[in-house]
Amino acid sequence: MEDVIGSKISIVIPTKNESENISGLLLRIMRYGYEVIIVDDSDDNTATIAENLGARVIRGQGKGLGQAIIDGMKISSGDIVVVMDADLSHSPDAIPDLIKPILEQKCDMTIGSRYVNGSETVGWSIPRKIVSRAASFLAYPVAHVRDGTSGFFAVRKSVLDGVILRPDSWKIMLEIKVKANLTRVIELPIRFEDRKAGKSKLTLKQGAAYLKHLFLLAMYHYRILNFMLVGGLGYIINMGIYYPLTLVFKNEVTFLGQHFYLPPFVISSLVAITCNYHFNKVWTFGDRQAKRLSFFRYLGMAVTTLLFDMLVLFALVDYGGIKPIPAAAIAILVVFALRYLIADKLIWHGKNRRIDGTPV
Repeated sequence: MEDVIGSKISIVIPTKNESENISGLLLRIMRYGYEVIIVDDSDDNTATIAENLGARVIRGQGKGLGQAIIDGMKISSGDIVVVMDADLSHSPDAIPDLIKPILEQKCDMTIGSRYVNGSETVGWSIPRKIVSRAASFLAYPVAHVRDGTSGFFAVRKSVLDGVILRPDSWKIMLEIKVKANLTRVIELPIRFEDRKAGKSKLTLKQGAAYLKHLFLLAMYHYRILNFMLVGGLGYIINMGIYYPLTLVFKNEVTFLGQHFYLPPFVISSLVAITCNYHFNKVWTFGDRQAKRLSFFRYLGMAVTTLLFDMLVLFALVDYGGIKPIPAAAIAILVVFALRYLIADKLIWHGKNRRIDGTPV
């Protein structure tokens, strides 16, 4: 369906054995005329029912709820995509309210929230409420929303250009919010009702996946933490090579006019720099495309900062009276922030892939 300014709306619903709920849900959605995409991993007749009611049905990959949602969003034709559950816990009547702020250009994402003023949760036990609150509390430092575990949200599809989404858990809303770096987000109160029929898909395994997902998103959101981990690994490599080499050169007062501790430091640092480049390319900036000649840019940055490292090392040893090993550790730490800034701004630029990972 297209609204008055021409934006098409797509509804993506992942399903797994929801034959008891799907007809009631679709009959309420279809009256709005939206495109409805069902991504089905069922072994019952959910898909058949959905097709008979006019929904577009694709077979899921059997890789979980998160992957199903990503697959549905990829093939959706809407300018705005709404994601919701199939168990009737999310009311189709709330969809117009959910998409309205996006249509009015007030935000890029809206979240059907259970934890803002005016919301209501029906049919949940006290333990389930506690678990849900705790899960949302853990997500807040990463996503900065009250209901970080909501499965009912709408997003402007264009903001996903350049974003690689990974189905690390079923909470794709968190993935989108963090990976797309969305700041214009509005949480809207909803009435959330426990599923009408069928069994909940929530398991301890999914809970563990959610915690792992939060950790990965935290590393992504606070990218410098990843850079620090890579730097720590590079530090171990550096020191592991540096110390044995100092033993090789220890009997030489000078080597090519330099004090014995400097040549080993150059050699060990170059090895660590090469390792760090590849680790950062995969881990820290894996969602970005490196600029042309990125390795040589990185090498140039590292060598330049290495010269500064050596000056610090020289000053600490010859003028500060600090032994070479701890002095080398201090010198490495001194230039860490500068290296991160250069890598972030000059070597790996902004995201440049679509939701499916292909170049923009």
